[in-house]
Amino acid sequence: MTVEQEQQQQVDDEGQELPPEKTETDPQGGQEPDPLSELPEWAQKEIKDLRTEAASRRTKLREAQEALSKAKTPEEFEAATSELAAQIADLEDAILRRSVADEHGLPADLADLLPKGADKAQVEAAAKALARYVPSARTPLEPRGGISPGSDAVRFDPAAEVEKIRASGGVF
Repeated sequence: MTVEQEQQQQVDDEGQELPPEKTETDPQGGQEPDPLSELPEWAQKEIKDLRTEAASRRTKLREAQEALSKAKTPEEFEAATSELAAQIADLEDAILRRSVADEHGLPADLADLLPKGADKAQVEAAAKALARYVPSARTPLEPRGGISPGSDAVRFDPAAEVEKIRASGGVF
């Protein structure tokens, strides 16, 4: 099953497949209008990434359900649950690193650089250290150089400057 098929497949709480949702079609073309095509490119990419991630998690859930349903002995059950516990710990660690990165204004790709398997205090310390080197969108940089828009500076007129040079006997 492809990722696109998994994205379209809906499952209820008991694991039963739901019928696909009906959507309105374009009366002239007969094809469904794509609401994502109206969104900016960054939003389309974000939605695509989230759908891919959700499809991946649904697949992992199905695999875990199959592993638990096939477990017949206590050892098989223990092996399946320990594997799931490790996956849960990894996901909780990723969530911690992402949330700390968000708190400190770090981009999502830098959240992966924060220490894995560390407690919250260690992750916070690393995030603070990284945040010093990342300009924050929350604190705008001060403009430097040039003329300030509201200043009373004299406007430069090149034609007037040439006339001054000619009047003083300069070359032009």
